[in-house]
Amino acid sequence: MFKIKLFSFTFLFTFASLLCLAQQFATITGTVTTSDGKPAPYLSVGLKGIGLGNVTNDKGIFEIPRVKPGSYILRVSGVGIQSVEKSVIINAGENRTVDL
Repeated sequence: MFKIKLFSFTFLFTFASLLCLAQQFATITGTVTTSDGKPAPYLSVGLKGIGLGNVTNDKGIFEIPRVKPGSYILRVSGVGIQSVEKSVIINAGENRTVDL
């Protein structure tokens, strides 16, 4: 009886682990520039409504890792600037570059 329980537990644990690994995430990268073409450093870039995001570096480059497939609105905001939003569709395992 113990061997059956141990086998069942091992099988379920292995199956659950494989399901977790099967989810393919994507990464969204890009560059944010001002209206005159200069890099926009230290702005908040995020996926509206889900809490994933990051901040642009001193060259205006950002990266948002581990994004699940789906349709999102990418939003750039910061103090003293007008917020910008752009619709983005992410497919499984796809890495997207979005420049704003």
